[in-house]
Amino acid sequence: MMPMFALRRRLASLALAAALVALSALAPARARPAAAAGGGTFTVNSANDSDTHGSTDSELSLREAIQIANGTLLGPFSVAEKTQMQGCSFSAGGNITNSCGGGNNLIQFTPTLTQVRLTAGLPPITANSVTVDGAVNSGKIVINGQALADDAFDVSASQFTLQNAAVINLNFYAVFNNAAIKGLVLANNNLGVPPGAASCSDARLVQRNSVQVFLVTGAGTGAAGDGTAYLYGNVIGCSAHEAIVLSNIAYIYIGQAKNGALSRNWIGTDPSGHDLDNVEWGVLVCCSASAHDTLLIGNRIAHNGWDGIDLSGATANTVSGNELTANGGAGVLVDNSSLATLTNNDIHDNLGSGIWLTGTQAVTTTISGGAIHGNGAAGISEGAGAANNAWHTLSVYDNFGLGLDKNDNGLPDATGNLVITSTIAANPGITVTGTITGFFFSGIYNYQVEL
Repeated sequence: MMPMFALRRRLASLALAAALVALSALAPARARPAAAAGGGTFTVNSANDSDTHGSTDSELSLREAIQIANGTLLGPFSVAEKTQMQGCSFSAGGNITNSCGGGNNLIQFTPTLTQVRLTAGLPPITANSVTVDGAVNSGKIVINGQALADDAFDVSASQFTLQNAAVINLNFYAVFNNAAIKGLVLANNNLGVPPGAASCSDARLVQRNSVQVFLVTGAGTGAAGDGTAYLYGNVIGCSAHEAIVLSNIAYIYIGQAKNGALSRNWIGTDPSGHDLDNVEWGVLVCCSASAHDTLLIGNRIAHNGWDGIDLSGATANTVSGNELTANGGAGVLVDNSSLATLTNNDIHDNLGSGIWLTGTQAVTTTISGGAIHGNGAAGISEGAGAANNAWHTLSVYDNFGLGLDKNDNGLPDATGNLVITSTIAANPGITVTGTITGFFFSGIYNYQVEL
């Protein structure tokens, strides 16, 4: 497991980088006051990462399209560029004269385009309601950082959507945020994985993105459709560290759209089951009670070097209906996290325990439904001070260790109020005998035994 100080150091570096970006955004060149909601559609027609424009330029680059959508680039634009900017009005000199930028914009790509080659990180998204749609004839536009760009999409505004794109070969993050946003949508993308790649050794990958999605600050709520972020239909893999990091952020929906429709993500794998391993965790939710109300639902999380999901120092998060398999640690690690709910998951063939509860703050976890089987240690391990957790209605079988290891030591030495004294198999069933020691006052103390 990554030491917590290392994660804090990485977050501190990100905060410094974000501050430097904010300072550079104050430069006066081509800036204007925030525009009213626009409505322009900007069609990127070049694979080049150019930032030039004028009477002889015929290329509208992704970098320029983001600046126009932000409302920070007014021109001048050539006749050829203007044809790529639907909804904009221009002066005789080729400068934008209306509010076609500044938010409520669509950035799309010429259908015959296959990739965009970045030479540096893209400008932060600073205007609300911007959509980047990478659907092209080949399937998905490839945004290729060429090991030259740090981040692709640094999101500092609400209601940003990235869909139908592949984002590869970055030094740091495919999608990053450190601003109080909501309504982020990542849908049907390949993050860290070239389209059709069968492994992380694909020749198109010259460098693994550090982390695919790193979200730090949000303003979402628990109201329907008002969450901080929605991730669905994505293939997320081949990270040098984690696939997804959610740090001190709430109301994240992984496997669910804004309208409540369910659509799984493939994390560390793809619909064909290929090994697209993330070197560390599949999903890390950390590092305080501010990390709450994340819902991971219906995803397939596999082939991650460490745990499939790590709930670390978080509270009140839900893991439901996922398949967690072939991960290098536990299927789900609940590390000093409270009030977690794990329901109806299929957790199998992980190298460690199916579920590992550890730390004195790993309390009031509820585990129910689903199956836990074929794991390399116990089905469920509880130790290092974890307590007051409950599990019921489970199918736990064929694990290398105990089905339930209450002391996380591989020994059948659990103590408590319930003691099983014998099990006798006889047609047509099994007779189980035991004792319960405790207080028996109807309506005050209740005991439930499940077989």
